[in-house]
Amino acid sequence: MYYYILDRDNTITNSIVLEDGADLSAFGAIADERVFNIGDTWTPVPPTPEELEAALTEAKAARIQQSKADLEAYLEAHPLTWTDGNQYSITREKQQQLTSKILSATLAHQTATPYELTWNATGAECTPWTLEELAALAFAIDARVTALVSYQQAKEVAMQAAATLEELEGVKVDYDEVS
Repeated sequence: MYYYILDRDNTITNSIVLEDGADLSAFGAIADERVFNIGDTWTPVPPTPEELEAALTEAKAARIQQSKADLEAYLEAHPLTWTDGNQYSITREKQQQLTSKILSATLAHQTATPYELTWNATGAECTPWTLEELAALAFAIDARVTALVSYQQAKEVAMQAAATLEELEGVKVDYDEVS
């Protein structure tokens, strides 16, 4: 195996030939099976079509996963401001809790079981709510989250459709764009 030391312009300044098993890449040397002379310009071996496809597939999966993680972080950082002036969390966990509270209140109403329906603004204690008030909040949260999820899904489809890494990098995800 040949190892080459390069300058900033990829000009070979030194070359070393080592037996198989030795590795100088940890020291900044470039390993290559091709023969170059000192003073030549080193160029990387172009990736095969299979390597390009594998890299694109891996990059797509990573970008899609990142867009989903970014959505979760966005939901956490951007609570919904409600008609009472308070802010209410729109995370997945809070949506599940809200659904559970509304279901419990609905069942209590249908079975004439006493039930105090409460909910809390972000960073505040629970206060009493009517079922109608809480349902209206739930619908508003659902509308906001649905718009954001639809945006993420559209971006995911665009990422999956990318034919090159450049096209994939061109798919911008900015949840602040969602109205």
